[in-house]
Amino acid sequence: MVFFEVELPTGELAYSRAGRFHLNTDGQLAMNTGQVLTADLRVPPDARNLVIKQDGSVQATVVETGEVITVGQVQLAKFASAEGLKKLSDGLYRPSQVSGEAIYAEPGRDGQGVLLQGYVEMSNVNLIDEMSSLVLAQRAYQMNARLLQAGDQILETINNLRR
Repeated sequence: MVFFEVELPTGELAYSRAGRFHLNTDGQLAMNTGQVLTADLRVPPDARNLVIKQDGSVQATVVETGEVITVGQVQLAKFASAEGLKKLSDGLYRPSQVSGEAIYAEPGRDGQGVLLQGYVEMSNVNLIDEMSSLVLAQRAYQMNARLLQAGDQILETINNLRR
């Protein structure tokens, strides 16, 4: 699993898998809850059309000149044992002794995934379909149990007729 490194208001570092960022008033990429991405990038106020490439480079177009400038690089972090991270609130995590320290790399290198602008990782499970399947499986189990009970009753009746 890969994570984005963000800075908490207290100055401490935390890690998140949430990839929805917006530009804050200082021109930094920030989460909806206010945590700022620690990547060293600032978008100038006169720049528009922010583009994040698959390799994590962030480019913007200067309005007056139309020049495309690179404003920074987003790095991803991974851990030796992501299960060992300590969960904070709002989908944030802090490293622990079990998780180990963060290992940083550019997207697309060293086994890291690539970034896709405009996409958000979501659950690959459709909850409605799964609940419907669960109800159907439960009903099938109940019907099979009733069938076995009916068979037992028939066999019991046959045994009682012999006596």
